[in-house]
Amino acid sequence: MFEPLCTLRLPDEADCTCFEWNPDDKSVLFGSSNGRVYQIKRPERSEIDNSDSYYWTDAEIKMWEIKLMDFQMKKNQEKDEAEEERKRRLRLRGELSEEVEEEEVWDPRCIRTIMPFQNADLDNRTQFVVSSEKEFGTFFYVGDMEEDRPVRSIDCQKDVLVSYMKLYQAKDGDMITIGYANGLIEIIMNFDWDRRLTNKFHDGRHGYITSAIMDKDDSYFLSAAKDGLIYVHQFDKKCAMLEAKKDLLEGVDGVNFMSKMDKEHLRQKKQKVFWEENPAVFVDAEDACLDEAVLAITIKNKEPTGLDILDPSIYCIQQSKLRTEEDHRLQLAEKKKTQVRNQIKRLRDWFMKVSDSNTNSEIHL
Repeated sequence: MFEPLCTLRLPDEADCTCFEWNPDDKSVLFGSSNGRVYQIKRPERSEIDNSDSYYWTDAEIKMWEIKLMDFQMKKNQEKDEAEEERKRRLRLRGELSEEVEEEEVWDPRCIRTIMPFQNADLDNRTQFVVSSEKEFGTFFYVGDMEEDRPVRSIDCQKDVLVSYMKLYQAKDGDMITIGYANGLIEIIMNFDWDRRLTNKFHDGRHGYITSAIMDKDDSYFLSAAKDGLIYVHQFDKKCAMLEAKKDLLEGVDGVNFMSKMDKEHLRQKKQKVFWEENPAVFVDAEDACLDEAVLAITIKNKEPTGLDILDPSIYCIQQSKLRTEEDHRLQLAEKKKTQVRNQIKRLRDWFMKVSDSNTNSEIHL
C-alpha cells in the first residue's frame, strides 16, 4: 500500500508551518516560520536512487521570501509638506546635509497560510497567496517565484491572525474560504476580494478557525474551531455566486460623485432588494432524501414495457436531468415565499389589533 521513496529537509534548517500542492501537481509549496516559501519539484521514481539512503540530496528547490512592498516603505509614505519645505530651506543654506536613503528592510515573519492558484489574467501562471503576522499581518500578499517582492497586496482583517485559507475549484466558480483566530470566516467568490461573505458564529476568544469545508453538492458548509465546536450551515452556492457577480451600483446616475457613506447606504438598500428578489434556497433534509418507493424492486410487471411516452408533461431521461433540479429549486423557493407572505399577514393583523386598541383606549393612556 505504501512504498517509501525519499526524504528531505527544507533548507536553512526551516520548519514547515503549511504546505499545498501547486495546481499543476508538479511541485509543492512549503511555508516556514522564517518567512520563506520553498517550492520543491515533485520527485519522480526514475530519478530517485534509494538503494543506499532515502535522503534526497539533489532536490530542485526554489525560495521566495516575504518582503515589504514599495508603497509600505517610509520614503513613499505621505509626508508633512511644511516639514519637507523647512528641510529644503535648511539644505539650501548649508545647515542640513542631504539625507542618504537607506534601503528599508523588515524582518521576515512567519508564513501562516499559503494558497497556490493559477492567475487567469497571466495565462494561468502559477502564483500563491500567503498570510503572515506583525508588520506583514495587515495584508494578504500575492507572491510569484520569479519575482523578488510580492506582486500584489490584498486587505485582510486588522489586528487578528489568519488561521486557515483554502481554495475550492469547481466548474460553476471558485470559492476561497478564510478563517481567522477570532472565529470570523470570510468567503470570496471567483477571486473578487472586494466583496466578501462573512460568517461569525464561533467564539471570539477561543474560536480559532481550524478548518472549513463544503460537501460535494455545495449545499452544506461546515466550520470547526480550536475549542472543539463544529457549526453546520446550509449553503446556496448558486445564490452566493449570483450575488458576487451583481454590481449593485451599476446604472446609478451620479454614483461617481457620491460620498463613501452615501454609496454604502445605497448599496445596503439595493442589497436588501436583491435578497428579496433572489432568496437563497435551502434543501430540507427530507426533501433531499430518496423516497422508499424509488428503491423498491418490482419483480412482476403486467403492464406493457418499452412504449414511447407521449405525455408532454412527463420528462424523458435527458430532460429530467436538465429540468428536475431547477423545478425542485423553484418549488422550494415558492414554499419559502409562501411562508414569508403568511408571516407578513400575521404581522399586519397584529398591527391592526394594536392600532385599534390604541384608538379605543382612554385619552390619558
